[in-house]
Amino acid sequence: MVAKLRAANYEPAGATLNGYATVQVWAQAVEQAGTFELEPVAQALRSKQFNTVLGMVSFDAKGDVTGYDTFAWYVWSAGAFAPVDPAKLSE
Repeated sequence: MVAKLRAANYEPAGATLNGYATVQVWAQAVEQAGTFELEPVAQALRSKQFNTVLGMVSFDAKGDVTGYDTFAWYVWSAGAFAPVDPAKLSE
């Protein structure tokens, strides 16, 4: 997906891939539920795994995402988002 975005002259920064993965999860849950109705879609979200640009994603009993690290620090620097090195957070 990164290559496709770059080919379209768009640099995926910040939460771009997270947003893309969110749409992928929702679309797959709707497809598996066979409807746009809330409860069947929510049930699919709670009980299935979803293949996304971030890898396989699922949700635990509380609804929290599992399958990848969901939290990352970014700073705005020199006109762009830059990831923060966790080792430098204590400095």
